[in-house]
Amino acid sequence: MKGKAIFASMLMLLLGVWSCSGPDDGGEITTLEKSVSARGNTFALEIFPALNALQEDENVLISPFSISTALSMTYNGARGETQTAMAEALGFSDMSVEDVNLAYKNLTNYLRGADNKVTLDIANSIWADAGFSVDSAFLAVNRSYYDAVTNTLDFGNPASVATINQWVSDNTNQKIESIIDAIPPEAVMYLVNALYFKAAWTWEFDPDLTVETSFYRCDGGTEKADMMRQTAEFYYYQNDDLQMVDLPYGDEKFSMTLILPAYETDINDFIAGITQSEWDSWMDSLSGEKTLVEVRLPRFSFEYKATLNDVLTALGMGPVFAMNADFTGINPLGGLYISRVLHKTFIEVNEEGTEAAAATAVEVGVVSVPDYPVFVANRPFLFAIREQESGSIFFMGKMLGLAE
Repeated sequence: MKGKAIFASMLMLLLGVWSCSGPDDGGEITTLEKSVSARGNTFALEIFPALNALQEDENVLISPFSISTALSMTYNGARGETQTAMAEALGFSDMSVEDVNLAYKNLTNYLRGADNKVTLDIANSIWADAGFSVDSAFLAVNRSYYDAVTNTLDFGNPASVATINQWVSDNTNQKIESIIDAIPPEAVMYLVNALYFKAAWTWEFDPDLTVETSFYRCDGGTEKADMMRQTAEFYYYQNDDLQMVDLPYGDEKFSMTLILPAYETDINDFIAGITQSEWDSWMDSLSGEKTLVEVRLPRFSFEYKATLNDVLTALGMGPVFAMNADFTGINPLGGLYISRVLHKTFIEVNEEGTEAAAATAVEVGVVSVPDYPVFVANRPFLFAIREQESGSIFFMGKMLGLAE
C-alpha cells in the first residue's frame, strides 16, 4: 500500500545506529567508527530508494546495519575486482580491510552499551557445508572482529535449514522465524547477521488518547488506523517540503525519526529525490532547542522480506554475483560467488515503544559441481543383473528400503 509506506520510508534510522555518537560506559567512539557510521548512512540512502523503486506499492523496511554487517563479514574473503566492487558499494574504498573490521567491532560494542534502557542484540554466524573447506584465517578474522560463531553442517540434510533458522529465531527473540526456505545444491556457506531491538519511548503515548481515525492512502482510498497522540517537547524541523520529528527511546541515545512529506507529495518521488547533502542537512536541523509538538502516529506492525541481488547489483556490486567472482580469501581454490543476499525485517510500534528485528543471510555458492559424477543411493533406486557380452538381463529390481 503506497500510503503506508510513509511510516516505513525513513525507518532506516529506526535503530539510530548510523547517527549515534558520544561516550558510553565503555568510552567514546573514535573518528574511525564515526567514519564507518557515516558511510553506513550513504549506503542506506542508496539501497533504500533503490529497493523502494522496485516495490512502490508495498511497505518497505530494511536494516542497513544488518545488511552491511553480513556483507562486511563476506568482504574479508573477497579479492581483486570483487573486493573493489564491494568496497565501492559499501564505501570502504579508502579504508584498509583491517580498519573496516576494527571499526565494526568497536561500533558494535559501543551500540550494545549505548543505552542500558534499550535492548539491542547483535549476533553473527557462519555456516559451512561439511564437505567445503574454509580458510582458517577467514574464520579467525570473523570470530575476532564480528564475534561470529562458526558451524559446520551437512547441507544435504534438510535439517540444516531448520538449524540455521532456529539460530536466527533465537537471536531475534522469535520475531524472524526463518531466513532460508531451502539450501540449493550450489550453496556451500551462509554468513548471517541477526539483530533485535526493543525500547520504550522516553515519553510514552497515553493509550487513553488513542482513537480510531482514517488513514489516507496514496491511491486515494482510506482505511481505519489506531492513531496514538501526545504533546511534548521534541526535536522538530519543517520546511516547504517536509515535517520532521525525532521521538527518543530510553535515555535518548536512540530515536525514531519521522519524516512527513508536504501534502500531495508522492512518497515514492520524495524518496527517490533524497540526496546525501539534504539528509545531512535535515539531521543537523534536528538539534538545538526542542519544540513543543503534538505528535499523532498510527499504531502499526508489519513484516518485510526481500532478496537483495538486483538492488546490490544496481549499486555496483554485480561482480560478487558473477560466476568469475573472486572469493579466494574464503577458499584458495576459488570458484565461489554470492548466490543470494536474503533480508527479513519485523517492526511493531505502539504506545509503549518499538520492537524490531532484522536478519540478513549472504549465501555463498560454488560455480560448478565436481567434474566427475557423484552417485548417492540414499533413496529408492532400480537395479539389474545382466550379462555384458549378450546384454541379457537376468534380474531387475527396485529397492525401496532396507527392511526385510
